[in-house]
Amino acid sequence: MTAGNGALVGEFCASLPELEADGDQAVRSALNAALERLRDSQESPPAVVDAFWQALGLSESLRTVDIPKVPSTPPQGSYGCPRQVCNRRADRGSGGPMPFCPVYRESMVFRP
Repeated sequence: MTAGNGALVGEFCASLPELEADGDQAVRSALNAALERLRDSQESPPAVVDAFWQALGLSESLRTVDIPKVPSTPPQGSYGCPRQVCNRRADRGSGGPMPFCPVYRESMVFRP
């Protein structure tokens, strides 16, 4: 994946909380379809994300999101459901293992 493609997908991932909170049914429907296509892994992630933005009619200049720098090691603190389906929380101490969600078989996500 090129740096540009990584930025495109990273921009999409960074905007997920705002997109998921959007009350517009068309946005949520397009988002759900894009997420399904990403999870299906049959298409390249940049192609899926680009098609999502185009379906919403957003140009590249209108969808700029500041992507936070990811620390080299997972931060200590509170982690939550990777898909935000439940309110389960798990703490990770300094140098401790990454909390894991057995339901979705994914690492839990840091929630500051």
